[in-house]
Amino acid sequence: MKFLKRWALLTVALGLNLALRADSPTQVATLPHPGQFSVADYRLLSRAVHGNEMEFVFGQIGNEKTSDNSVKTFVHHILEDRKKINDSLTQLIKLKQATSPGAADVADATLLQQLGTLSGSDFDRRYMDSVVREYQTAVQDLQNVSANATDSDLRTWANETLPIWQEHLQMAQNTDAAVVNGTATAGKG
Repeated sequence: MKFLKRWALLTVALGLNLALRADSPTQVATLPHPGQFSVADYRLLSRAVHGNEMEFVFGQIGNEKTSDNSVKTFVHHILEDRKKINDSLTQLIKLKQATSPGAADVADATLLQQLGTLSGSDFDRRYMDSVVREYQTAVQDLQNVSANATDSDLRTWANETLPIWQEHLQMAQNTDAAVVNGTATAGKG
């Protein structure tokens, strides 16, 4: 029950898509600001931020709820890489004197709420299916940033990050196939 309460709070926060942000509790929250990014590049950046935030959320829920060793291995790998990606994204945003755009939406909150109600193999199947779809979208978004961003630093970041996301998508597809086919390894790991 404690788990569901936490996820209920998270889904409410995601659903609200709060625009006010602060880097520390002593700072005044500010509206998203594109800094040196063009408006179009800032929109592209917001999709990258969304993918990064969702990777973290998916990693956390997967880590807490799965009982499948293959899913746990996948989650462990993406959470390790996610820190590097997040650090580079944060540096880019600071370099361009921007604020991190809000990125969550109601569809994310609904999906997380649905995942929170599942357990066992039902959770693993729905979770991996959702992760694959999220990575497909994230890879497309990064390809879009790489092709269309006018800011060279943003394009460089996307080009450096894209192979990691493509690897994560391939791992997600392989893990999803193992879960669907029943060849994944059940048990706490």
